[in-house]
Amino acid sequence: DDGRTVAIRLLRSGVRPDRELAALHLAAEYRHPAPRLLAEGTVDGGAVLVMTWCPGRPIGDLLIDDGDPTELGTAFGRAQARLHRRMDDGTVLCHLDYQPYNVLVEGDAVSGIVDWSNARAGRPAEDVATTAVILEIAPAVVPDLAATIDEFTSAWRAGYAELHPMPDEDELVPCLARAAQLQLDTWRPRAATCPPAVLERAEAIAERWHQ
Repeated sequence: DDGRTVAIRLLRSGVRPDRELAALHLAAEYRHPAPRLLAEGTVDGGAVLVMTWCPGRPIGDLLIDDGDPTELGTAFGRAQARLHRRMDDGTVLCHLDYQPYNVLVEGDAVSGIVDWSNARAGRPAEDVATTAVILEIAPAVVPDLAATIDEFTSAWRAGYAELHPMPDEDELVPCLARAAQLQLDTWRPRAATCPPAVLERAEAIAERWHQ
């Protein structure tokens, strides 16, 4: 009624919003660039979340439209590093789907991090590993990203390391194995509808990190 533009997220019937609600509350408390919850309810048995609208465009779209992969990757990495500042209980807020289509940019700044359905408190290595695996699969999912994804990934790592130490190899490798297996488990049921290259890449990554 006050003229604001809002985002309305509809969850499937039976899907509980508890994790997402908790993550949104933490994101607000620690002032991360995430939607702010305005209202919640149910429609036809499914949860409904009404949130503030985040301005800007997804980084994935900007990469395809000739955005600078180094600038975008650096901003992407810095925003994730800020997300990993320790909370009062010593844990960090892990998005666990931190990827170019869930991070919005306006001007030269990250203006929104969206889709918190997988988020929870945890360790930076879990979130970093998930992002690394998603970025490795990304060119198979969105072929137009193939030309820029390597430069973007390098800039992501450099931008992250400016503000937060990258997890060491001993901590990161088991998380990479779990993240790779999770991606494989996500794509296998879609084998009939997704491009064959997606499942092939997911299988190769999972096999590599489980060795």
